[in-house]
Amino acid sequence: MTNISSRLLHQPKVLATYHKLLDVIKELRGDEKLPTAAALRTQLGVSLETLNLALRELEHHHLIYSVRGVGIYVTPRRRTCLLVDPLLFHAEDMSPFWQVLVDLIREHAAARNEEFMFRFAHPTGFKGELLPHDVQQEIEGGSVTGVLGVGISQEISNWLEERISLVTFASHSKYNVGLNAKSIILQAIDELAGLGCCDIAFWRPYSSYRHASIHSVGDRDLDIFTDALQIHKLEFMPSLTNSQTSLLFYKGSLAKSEQGYNIAYEVFGKEGHKLPDGIFIGDDMMTVGVLKAFKEMDVKVGKDVRVVSHGNKGTNILPLDEELTVFEFDPWEIAYAMFSMLNELFQGHIPVSRNLEIMAKMRILA
Repeated sequence: MTNISSRLLHQPKVLATYHKLLDVIKELRGDEKLPTAAALRTQLGVSLETLNLALRELEHHHLIYSVRGVGIYVTPRRRTCLLVDPLLFHAEDMSPFWQVLVDLIREHAAARNEEFMFRFAHPTGFKGELLPHDVQQEIEGGSVTGVLGVGISQEISNWLEERISLVTFASHSKYNVGLNAKSIILQAIDELAGLGCCDIAFWRPYSSYRHASIHSVGDRDLDIFTDALQIHKLEFMPSLTNSQTSLLFYKGSLAKSEQGYNIAYEVFGKEGHKLPDGIFIGDDMMTVGVLKAFKEMDVKVGKDVRVVSHGNKGTNILPLDEELTVFEFDPWEIAYAMFSMLNELFQGHIPVSRNLEIMAKMRILA
């Protein structure tokens, strides 16, 4: 069922008209013209204002489109394929974020009255045909209108872009939605510095899974962290910040939560070295392990050390603790941005931004 804007719930006449118009649309084919406004007013027994509000809501959900001076038409029902790297769901150290994102993409497709199919690509590093045979057949046969790719390889993206409209996340393609790593790092250091922290650590997990837009990897993040410290006239101390190379001994064998657990004990479980008074943790799964270790060692967050963590809205893996500050990315925004870009491509337009970055926001406790 199409999602209704909250404002309509308080306008019963508009809401009723909206549902009646849905019934009208169901009787028409894609690109078929709706009756005139005068005819619809008579048919539905509503005012012009009520009719226009209901039509505006339908257009917002891409169920109809208007041609100025000509009329209003039914949007053709599209068939969107969500193509995902299966390693995102089967790797031991992956977040529930991915399932939340898939569910929201499914909801967005329903809200746009689009047919939706969910398929796994071959995993990264697979030797053999580029895509599963049935997926390749459906795309080459024209039964799919557009593809949303999540975590897919550059090779798959290149193949798809030659044949169909494509928007990706956690991948490389011509039209891509990503996460703004700079926004979360700058906000985290602003928060810690504002709380009076002077010796700030940056903990990031090592992951054997590598794709664009997946958080907290690479020296670029460390450069942003260093620059953020300089803004607050704070010194960068390598001893407080785990590097990617220092975690290579894990060889991808430890989940991110285990890495967090281990580094917490390495730093706070030993005596005779400098302790950070503030920590930014670049992955929520790593934070889970850190908090578990802190509880065992009786290290109090907010008293013994300030902690700011990356988070993903809707995953509910981090505790609702007033002493833990979380800056989170909203998977709803990712899904909305992907569909908006894909819709622009469907209409023959070039999206305003080919690489749209989602900003992190501070979690607000209810």
